[in-house]
Amino acid sequence: MRTARAEMDPTPGDPAMRGQVSHSDVRRASRLHQTLVDLTAGFTDHFLQGGAERLSAEQAIPRDDPTVLFTNSAVVPFKPYLRGDLALGDRTLVVTQPCVRAHNLKTTFTEAFSADFVLQFNMLAVLAPVAARTSLADTISRFFSDLHGLKDSQVLLKVAADDHDLHTAWRDAWTTPVAYGEEPRRYYRWGFGEDRMTGRGATFAIAQSDGKWRDLGNLIAFEWDGRTVGYGFGIGVETLAACLARSRWVIDVMPAGVLPPVETEQEAKLADLLGLLARLYANDIEASGRAQGYIMRKALVTLDALAAELRVPQGELLSRMSAITAAQTPELDLAGPFDRDLTQLRALPEVVRSLDLSLRCRRDVSPEMLCAAAEGVSIPEVLRIDSSVSDVWRGPSLDEDEHAVTISLSLLTRHPLAPQQIKEALRTVTRELTGNFGATLRGTV
Repeated sequence: MRTARAEMDPTPGDPAMRGQVSHSDVRRASRLHQTLVDLTAGFTDHFLQGGAERLSAEQAIPRDDPTVLFTNSAVVPFKPYLRGDLALGDRTLVVTQPCVRAHNLKTTFTEAFSADFVLQFNMLAVLAPVAARTSLADTISRFFSDLHGLKDSQVLLKVAADDHDLHTAWRDAWTTPVAYGEEPRRYYRWGFGEDRMTGRGATFAIAQSDGKWRDLGNLIAFEWDGRTVGYGFGIGVETLAACLARSRWVIDVMPAGVLPPVETEQEAKLADLLGLLARLYANDIEASGRAQGYIMRKALVTLDALAAELRVPQGELLSRMSAITAAQTPELDLAGPFDRDLTQLRALPEVVRSLDLSLRCRRDVSPEMLCAAAEGVSIPEVLRIDSSVSDVWRGPSLDEDEHAVTISLSLLTRHPLAPQQIKEALRTVTRELTGNFGATLRGTV
């Protein structure tokens, strides 16, 4: 549980703080946080002045919907209007939505670092009725030009050639450039977790000092049962700050990225995880074996592994968490519960249980695809799943377009699993692979 923050700013006399996070780092982080606050206010005020109404955001950590772990898109508060539960009418709505994107922590931190990917962020978004498409495009153009001084040549719209409503509206509001997809409907298509809801999206990109384009956000046509019911504009405030500052990485414009400043991709990943944990602790999430608490625990395990790789001691991690708190939420003590959980985690031994799973599937399903999918499965009490290909077999008992794949699974836990828990873990992985790839289990669990 979060508590009121005592005086926790780094002090030169504190041995745990020396040589790790400086006063200047904290001041810079506070300035970055204020920049994000100012950019958010500028976006909201611009669209309010254009006639939009302010919409209350959903919580980043849902409390009333057990099927959703995190709010990960600004579309979430728009859904009642897009479904027709609430009438949008001729109103335009603007929202600032806190988001968490943490469903694939293992993949995120074992693959190459993405310069534009962060695990917790704030989305700025507008929803307009169909009839307001032209006026929305015009207000967006003035957001770029009047508010941020961008010239026509500095903003690119990437759009599928047959999304005529999107690119014609933008061409009426902004002169070139527009980049058309090489294939029809090449650019974003979303489902938003609703069977009857889809979205056709174009992507805004901002010119950078190296001459390259950096993706900023999207212009979206929302559809319900194939009929366009609204248009949206959405950007991440952190990505906006990175685009305007021509920063190397998005994490560079966030407090967690300068406490202290990160230099390598692995350091950037560690900073991103610290920022995520700060958001989770600020929302009273406690490490556990279920729901959001399960993701919290996986984040702690992943951070612990990265910190060991980078030789960052626990005292330095605590100083960074204290500094992030000082820059973002100085009224809270987040380092206290972080210290408690990290200490408890490190006191428990790692237990690895290795198992094999054999599946019959189509040959166009690569063994590596099965391994990647298995590693992405979330199972209570299992902190991480590692998977490798043990055997690939093509024999006379299989159809010509089939092969049999045996994958080895390593289940990392902090406590030994009971036999029934192991069986249920294997069944969960099996359901994921058979359901997504049309595979068939060879043998029984």
